[in-house]
Amino acid sequence: MGRRKRPQVAPELKAEAVRLAKADDRSTGQRPGALTMPEREELQRLEMGMERESRKKCGGLLAKESK
Repeated sequence: MGRRKRPQVAPELKAEAVRLAKADDRSTGQRPGALTMPEREELQRLEMGMERESRKKCGGLLAKESK
């Protein structure tokens, strides 16, 4: 069995990968623009509220259809 050839990667893709790696903030392990922990918690709280509201609406629609 011979050695496998590496797939060719376009130079612009390599350059973009390097740019993204350098943009990564090594001190926090977060990329610029990433959500902080309080922001994540708030987003989760809002998503849970939206889910509850949609369940209430769906439950009402299902009850109307079964009558």
